Amino acid sequence: MTEEIKHELQRRKQAFLDYAREPDGKWTARIPKANWLSGYWDHDKNEKFEIKIIPIKQIAANISGLTDKEKSDLELIPQNMFSVGTLDSFVKIKEILNDIFKNHKDDVAKQIRDFNTLAEDESGWRDRQYSNFKTTKWFKEYEDYLSHHNTYDVVNENLELEQNMQDKTKVQQLVEKLTNVYNLILRGAPGTGKTYLAKEIAAALIGCSKDELNESEQYKFVQFHPSYDYTDFVEGLRPITLENGNPSFELKPGIFMAFCDKARTPTSGETINDRNYVFIIDEINRGEISKIFGELFFSIDPDYRGEDGSVETQYSNLHDAAEYSFNTKFYIPKNVYIIGTMNDIDRSVDTFDFAMRRRFTFEEITALDSQVMLNDPKTKERMNRLNEAIISKDIGALTEDYQIGASYFRALEYGTPEKALWDSKLKPLLKDYFRGERTAREKLEKLEKAYNGESNDDTE
Repeated sequence: MTEEIKHELQRRKQAFLDYAREPDGKWTARIPKANWLSGYWDHDKNEKFEIKIIPIKQIAANISGLTDKEKSDLELIPQNMFSVGTLDSFVKIKEILNDIFKNHKDDVAKQIRDFNTLAEDESGWRDRQYSNFKTTKWFKEYEDYLSHHNTYDVVNENLELEQNMQDKTKVQQLVEKLTNVYNLILRGAPGTGKTYLAKEIAAALIGCSKDELNESEQYKFVQFHPSYDYTDFVEGLRPITLENGNPSFELKPGIFMAFCDKARTPTSGETINDRNYVFIIDEINRGEISKIFGELFFSIDPDYRGEDGSVETQYSNLHDAAEYSFNTKFYIPKNVYIIGTMNDIDRSVDTFDFAMRRRFTFEEITALDSQVMLNDPKTKERMNRLNEAIISKDIGALTEDYQIGASYFRALEYGTPEKALWDSKLKPLLKDYFRGERTAREKLEKLEKAYNGESNDDTE
C-alpha cells in the first residue's frame, strides 16, 4: 500500500471521528468503532493489561469452520474498511460479514468473550477506550456516515474493491438463478468473459476457488465443435484390443454420462450424494445439438430431472447391470447443473435447436457488463468509443450484439500498444463483421478513428 493511500485512509478515519462528534452522529464507543473499521489494535497506555480492539474482518477470519465460499468472500474484503468509500460497496460487504456472523454464532461469541477477558482488570472494569463488539448493527454508524459522505473506493491489498464486489454480486445472482433453472446459457458479444464467468459460477456453486476447479470431481468442462457427437457426450461403441490381439468394440459412457454417474453415486459414508455438480459446455452452439443430446432432450428438461426423467438410450440393450451403473435407463440427477456459453453473432447459432432453447434459460452478458475486467478509465473510454461507433447508424450500423467485450482490451493494461491491439485483434474481427459489404473499407477507417479518439468529420 502506497504512502498516499495510507494518508488517505487516515484522513477518512479522522473525518469519521469528526462526524461522530457532531450532535446527530455521536455515540459512546466512537474511538473503538473507528478502530474496528480500520483494523487497529489498541493497547493500555499504562501497560497494566492489554486492550485489543479486534478488526471486523479478523473476527470472521478467525472462525475455524468457514466454508470455501465464505473464505473466498472474505478475500474481497479489505482489512481497513475506510478503503470502502461508497455506500453500495459497504452494503455488499456488510451482507457478506453478517451472513458469516449468523452462520457461526457460537464461534464469534467465543472470540468476543475471549477479547472481553483480555480487556478487563481485576475489578472487572474495562478501559473507557474499549467497547464490546456487537455482531448486529456494527455497521450502522459508518453506513450512516457514507450516506452523507460518499467518496470513492481505493485500491487495497492489490484488489480493486468495487470491481471485485460488482463481479461477485453478478456471480451470486447467477448462482441463485442456476439453482432454480438447472440449465443456463450465457450469451453475448465476443470477449465479454462468458467462459470466465461460467467458471466463477461453477466454483461458487461447488464451494471451491476457481483455481481448484480442475481438481474437483464435481466439475467438468467441454467445448463443442462440429465433429462432436452422441458417442462423445452420452455413450457409444469404442474400439479396443482383446487379449488375443484381435480388434473389437466395447460400450463406453461418454463424458456427460460418466459425470452424471459420479453425481448420483454416494461416496463412502454417504447415503445419498447431495453435493452440487457443474458441467460447463463452452461454445454450445457450435455443435449439432440434436445429434449430440439425442433422447436427452427429454431428460435435460428441468421438470424431468431425477429418476422420473429416465430414458432408454440408443445402447440400452447393451448395458450390463453388473458393470454399468445406470443399468438399462439413464437420467440426469437433480444435483447436476449445466452452464453453456454461446456467441450471439457466430453463424452456427442458427443451428441451435428450438426444443433445446426451451430447456435453457438465457442470460445476456453485454460488453458493458464485461468492463468489470478493466481498471484503467482510459481503457474503458477507448472501448466505449469503439463500441458506440459500431452501433452508430452513421458508422458501423450494427446492433449491440456486435459490440466487443473487455477481454480484448485487457491487453492494453498489460502493456500492449494501442496500434498493435488494433492491427492484430480488433481490425481482423471488425473486417469479418463487414465482409462482403461495399463500404467495408470506409467503415473500418471510421472505426479506427473512433478507437483512437479522432473525430469523423462527416458524422459531426
